[in-house]
Amino acid sequence: MIVRQFCYLRFYLFTLLGISCLLGLALIGGSNALAANPKPDVIQTPRALETSEQDKLIVELKAQNELLKDYQQHLLETVYFSLGGLGVLVSLLLGYSWFTNFKIYERDKASLVNDLTAEVSKQIILKTTQINENISINQSAYDEKINKYFQELSEVSNKNIAKQADQIKSDVIKIKHGLLILEHTVVKAELDKWMASKVYINATRCALKLIDIGLEVGFDFYVSDGLDQLNKTVSLSNSLGADLVSEITSTLDKMPAAHAAMSAKIKSRLRI
Repeated sequence: MIVRQFCYLRFYLFTLLGISCLLGLALIGGSNALAANPKPDVIQTPRALETSEQDKLIVELKAQNELLKDYQQHLLETVYFSLGGLGVLVSLLLGYSWFTNFKIYERDKASLVNDLTAEVSKQIILKTTQINENISINQSAYDEKINKYFQELSEVSNKNIAKQADQIKSDVIKIKHGLLILEHTVVKAELDKWMASKVYINATRCALKLIDIGLEVGFDFYVSDGLDQLNKTVSLSNSLGADLVSEITSTLDKMPAAHAAMSAKIKSRLRI
């Protein structure tokens, strides 16, 4: 905005300077014309002049009148020339101002796009950090709850030990499942981010993590989704590395029979 205001100010200053120069040229031209054609002095004739002398004076006055007409015509031509030059100068200044403003607009637009891209990336990183912090906080709370259950278990009577143990085990499993489900959401978001960035090696690792979570939780649709994502990342990646290929093979070997077809398809892409 400050640069644009500076351009406007520079345009106005150039315009005023051009007008001043052209007016100065017009005045100089007028002065030269006056110097070349001085204004005739008023001739005072005495009453005693004869008729011949009056005729001669009339002829001289007519000649001087013609000189005045020539001077006025020359002055008008100078003014017209100055106005024409002023119009050309103003047109050039307007064109230069438009070109400068257009360049500034393009630069501001590119800067705005870069700022928006940086802000979006910053927000993605911030949200990911917040999710990880929430997982850590929930993990601590769940750990405290588990410790509390085990402490209560040691204080109950032998008669209720089995019942309390089953209840605690059930709660632990629920807590663990809740954590795994939350982790699945985070890993899935991270996989989408790597896919959008075309970093397929990291996306492949996320897909393997989704499969492990699905196997641990026992959700078959988690496993199916992980295999689909793994198949997609393997097909898009040019080189995964020997260690990652070995990890993929180890994971596929653990697949239930229901997912044998997809496992075989992925292995064929890996040329195993």
